[in-house]
Amino acid sequence: MFETLSVFVDDITSFEVPIPLEFQIVFIVIIIIALCVGAYFLSDMFDISTMKSGFSWFIFVAVLNLLTLLAIFIYYNTKKGSYKGDMGKRGKKGTIGKKGNSVSCNFCKNNIYLQKVRQSNVICKLDKKVKSFKPIFEKETYFNKILEKGNSIDYDSFIENIILENSSSASKTSPAIDNFNALMNTNSISILLIKAINEISKASLNTYGTFRNPTGKTGYLPIGDSVYGGLEDSLELNSFMIDGNIVYPKNYTQLVSFKSHNENTGDVDTYTIWRPEGQTINEKGFRDELEEVQYSALGDLCRFGTTPPKDNEAATISMDCLEEIDPSDLTLVFVYVGNIDVIDEKKIDYTKSNSYLIENEPLNDIEVFSVWRTPMNTFLTNCNSQNELTNNSLFYNIINNLNSALNKYGNISSKAKKEIGIKLEQIQIPKIITALILCKYYEIELL
Repeated sequence: MFETLSVFVDDITSFEVPIPLEFQIVFIVIIIIALCVGAYFLSDMFDISTMKSGFSWFIFVAVLNLLTLLAIFIYYNTKKGSYKGDMGKRGKKGTIGKKGNSVSCNFCKNNIYLQKVRQSNVICKLDKKVKSFKPIFEKETYFNKILEKGNSIDYDSFIENIILENSSSASKTSPAIDNFNALMNTNSISILLIKAINEISKASLNTYGTFRNPTGKTGYLPIGDSVYGGLEDSLELNSFMIDGNIVYPKNYTQLVSFKSHNENTGDVDTYTIWRPEGQTINEKGFRDELEEVQYSALGDLCRFGTTPPKDNEAATISMDCLEEIDPSDLTLVFVYVGNIDVIDEKKIDYTKSNSYLIENEPLNDIEVFSVWRTPMNTFLTNCNSQNELTNNSLFYNIINNLNSALNKYGNISSKAKKEIGIKLEQIQIPKIITALILCKYYEIELL
């Protein structure tokens, strides 16, 4: 109650109302007259009081101050305009202050020193010049030229000649039928589909992107490798290196190995993407009691060959000092496709399967992975190199962080579906690829 009353009084006292100068003059005159009249009628009482001398001086000083205010108010009342004076000249600008001391974060009890750098070493540049893909792109170009000339493609003939096989042998040997039939396999469809998806990424026509290792700060470690899209190779993006209360990774998890064409040597080199694994350490906490602190990395690493990186090539930070990245804050840099090894699909017995992809697993080797840039310019890799599909749902296999996309019932949340839907709507799939997908689907269905 007293707190409420105090707030009420503070609000009343802070309330300001502009009072006209004329009203203030009249008010002062009334107070002067009231003091003089009061002193006159009370003079007899103070004649016999020990306070007579002090009372007289009080009245004198009060009236003198009021007369001074009255004179000032009357003077300013005769003036016109604002009483505010002209603005004076600006003083000299002060010098910059001294650099502050680095102190511990009171929340996480760690000293963390982060430095921004732009110097980096190129680890590998991923070109799109893959010899085994050249025949696929040539056949795609064949159909694109037909469409560019304004001609339409009779997709019904593909259904009749390829799927239903109702035409004569002569018509089956036409260039259009041959090229379409050659493209209608899992390998070609995947490569052409990923090419269409990369239209919304940072990849260029000739290059997927470049992996780089930040350098330039002695005594500091990178928080993770940086990645540039093919459209960004000429840019200088900020990278970060760190020192302080950091811990080396416990070990590294191999995400995916892939082959890259080296434009300088002409060789095909093998690279591997690794994810540093943080470790749990017992540290002193409140009242020097030991508590378990989990450390985590801020991004993945790309290295030549298949040998894991050294311990001191990455740093992990206490989870108390980190926040989980919202998937909407990640930027798709590129989707890489290397080798896709497909077994002979005609040998699969589809009559005993309800789930074509999972139960048959036609892909022996998958060199397909997506690279996503974080706000700190590190990168995260999403891959399925072990061909371990969760189920046939696109949502389950496209989301980077599945746990955050599930609702309390364990199903994909509406928010996650909406976010994926927005991304998929940005992808414009050419008609020839759509026709390939549909024909391949009905071929499997009929088999």
